[in-house]
Formats: sequence, structure tokens, C-alpha cells
Amino acid sequence: MLYHLLMGGKEDSERTALHIKREKYTFCELHRWAKAFSVFLQNKGIRQGDRVAIIANVNIDTVIAILGCIFYGAVFVPIDARFYKENDCRIAKEIEAKLIINGLPQELMKSSMSYENRIRERMNEKAQVYILYTSGSTSRPKGIIACVRQVVFCIEKINLRLQNGTEDKILCAIPLSFDYGLYQIFLSLASGSELYLEDGRVLQHLPGILQKEGITAFPAVPSMLALLCRAKLLQRVKLPCLRYICWTGDRLSLRIVEELHSVFPDVELLPMYGLTECKRVSIMPLNCYEKTKRGSCGLPLDDVQVCLQNVDSNRVGELIVIGENVMEAIGKDETFSIDPMTGQRMLKTGDLFFIDEDGFLYFYGRKKRMIKSNGFRIGNAQIEGILEVLESVSEVRIEGIPDDVSGERIGAAIFGNEEAFQQEYEGIKDSISTLLRPQVFYFSRKPLPKNKNGKFDDKKISRILAERGSKWNGK
Repeated sequence: MLYHLLMGGKEDSERTALHIKREKYTFCELHRWAKAFSVFLQNKGIRQGDRVAIIANVNIDTVIAILGCIFYGAVFVPIDARFYKENDCRIAKEIEAKLIINGLPQELMKSSMSYENRIRERMNEKAQVYILYTSGSTSRPKGIIACVRQVVFCIEKINLRLQNGTEDKILCAIPLSFDYGLYQIFLSLASGSELYLEDGRVLQHLPGILQKEGITAFPAVPSMLALLCRAKLLQRVKLPCLRYICWTGDRLSLRIVEELHSVFPDVELLPMYGLTECKRVSIMPLNCYEKTKRGSCGLPLDDVQVCLQNVDSNRVGELIVIGENVMEAIGKDETFSIDPMTGQRMLKTGDLFFIDEDGFLYFYGRKKRMIKSNGFRIGNAQIEGILEVLESVSEVRIEGIPDDVSGERIGAAIFGNEEAFQQEYEGIKDSISTLLRPQVFYFSRKPLPKNKNGKFDDKKISRILAERGSKWNGK
């Protein structure tokens, strides 16, 4: 079912499906190698449903291993290559992986292809496809299980909203161990698009690829877009083919949104919202820039229901997601349940949202990212939104610092120009409520720490603020 969605009708196609490191691979080649890899798994004694850890390097080996596991019916678990240590991989042990793949084996091309029909007949919509681990930006990473039906639902609904098609060229510089990066493989194959896989750690190369290859779709994370804009790299290229830029994983400063729009007025800017636990919840529809620049992250996907719980006086509450996009967790997890009205899976996201009269979602922050200072609960994102509009600020992260008197002091970690910030902050300080003014500052000359998925590493930033932050008269 899933493999047919990805490759059905394209198994013999000589059209290019994938570009990696200047090499091109056709749909036919990917299909042939996926079948060969499935035979290799069988020869290794892997059963359908067994778990296979894949060290997710940015290369053809990783893509073939993923497709081969799907074809065979093994559950693949991508692990970021930068965080993998030989013979010491916690995730591989935790999931009881039967095999760890770190590059294609030599036996691959010696395999027969006679198992195709038997393997396909055993696949069903409830079969597990993959296990992914959350980024752990606010708590310990947890394993999330996705089944065929859920993955197929997400692929179809996302492609429908983005309108990906055979004319598209998608540039992915996001780790394949991150669901956002992994799904670019799925979305491109299912839609017949061409996918360009690149290493996102080398940002300065991306604008040239966008221009030279005539890229039409650029999925990115906010930190990537912010750094590209700050370095004036995107502003130096002409991108007449680019159709949309989309992002998820965190908020993107509205100042960066407006800068992107001024540089590329004909490019759709599409914020999205999702979690590993439910892949994607919302995507901004096309031709809705007015909502984008006001901070919305779009409308729920078709056939996905959302509602708010514990709504406050500002109509902000915790977002609840109900639909086929809701995955499952390894072990007991109270954030997952069954909706008594529909019988569908339901997820408490732990994220605070406002929903406007048109149904558009606005992210206000995480319940876990709240500071309790002097008896008041303050959203970190609320303060970040105030400071990130300043020209002197490239990145800002607000964290609470434990304090015996106030409970928590407000700490601001800033990547930017300290002297220019102090001048700008003086100009707006009086317009900021005293409850929202940072009390401790840390200025960095380089981008703030990120985790493997390009999100802010809040745990490390909190430690830096507590150990190295200082007061100044900006208070």
C-alpha cells in the first residue's frame, strides 16, 4: 500500500527521481535496489515487522535502505549519523533492532528479485513503517511509531496542500532522521517530483543550488532561513523557478518573513505546524500571505480536526489534534488517547494556540516553555516575539532561570550585536510591561546552540544563561 503510493507506476521509469552529491538516480534504479535490499534483509533472517536501525547519512545508501525496508515490511528507525557511536547506540538497543545498517552491503547487488509479490501481499494498513524519536528539546526524546495507514494519510494530505507534482524540484537539506526531512523522500516520490538531498550543515552552498538547479520547492527550518537571510545569501540570487518556501519546527521571526517576501514577492511563504507524534497538523494554504505575516501557521490539513482545551480569557488554550495523522508512542503515554465522539486517535500537543474566526492557527508557545516569575505565568514565545523584531537581533531565546525570591528570572540569550541591541532596547523598553522585561542577558557572537534537527537546544541555552548570563542596565 505505502510502497505502491511511492513507486506505483514508476517502477520502470527512467525519469530522474533523486540527486545526491552530483549523482542522479532514476525511479527504476531506486525500485530495483529497494527490491534487492529486501532480499538481503530476508537472507539476514530479518522478518517482516522486525526493526532495522539505519544510520541516516546523506547518501544513496540511506534512501535505498529506507525504501527496501518499506518494500519488505521491516520497521526502519533512522538515527542521525552525527549522534551514532559504533557499538554504543542507545536507540538501537531500546528498540531491540535486529540489524544496524551503516552503508549498503556488498551482497546487495547479488540478490534475486523473486520475492516482490509475496512481500507485497503481506503488507496491510496497520503494519508499522518506522519509529522516529522526538528531538527532546523540552524533555527526554521518546519513540513514535507510524503505521502504513497514518503515513499514507499524511503524504496524501500534505502533497494536496502543497500541490507538489511532476514539474517540481524539491531541495532538502534537513536531516533524514528528522520526520520533516524523511517525509521529503516520501512526498517527492509519491508526487513524481525530483528530490535534491544536501547536507544542511553547509548553508552557503544552498542558494547556488536553488538557482542553478531551478528548484521549485524549498522546505527549511526557521534557523536555516534566518541565517541565510542574515548572511545576505538568499538576497544575492535570482530564483525565478522557486514556487514556495515552507518551514516548521519552530517559529520564524516575522521580520524574516517580511524580508523573504520583499526579496521574493512571487514565492509562496508557507509556515506549517506539526509534531513527530502527528507529523503535520496545519499548513498555510497558497495565496494567504496576509495570514502568514500576521503569524499564523495555517489551516488544519483536510480531515484533521483540532480544538482547544483549558482556554483562557485571551482565547488561548492547549491544541488537541484528532485524526489519522496521530501516531502511537512506544510504551504508555498519556498524551495519546481515543476521541470518544469519533473513535479516532487523539493527541494533546502540549502547545498553546489561538484559533481565529477563519480557523487559522496561531502558535503561542509550549506549556513546558512557561516562566513563573513573581507569581505570574509568562510565555517564553511572547517575549521572544518582542525582541526578535529588532534589527540587532539575529536569534533570541528566552528561558527561565531558577531564583529563590521570584521563582524564576527571565533570561534572554541573543545572537546579535550587543551594543546596537542596547540602543534599540532602550528605545522600546518603556513600551514593554515590566513583567516581560528580561533580567539576565547572554550575548553570543555565533548562532545559538541547536539540536540535531536544527531546533534551539533549550537545555543547553538554559545552562549557558544560568552560568554565564549577566545583568545590565537594560533591566
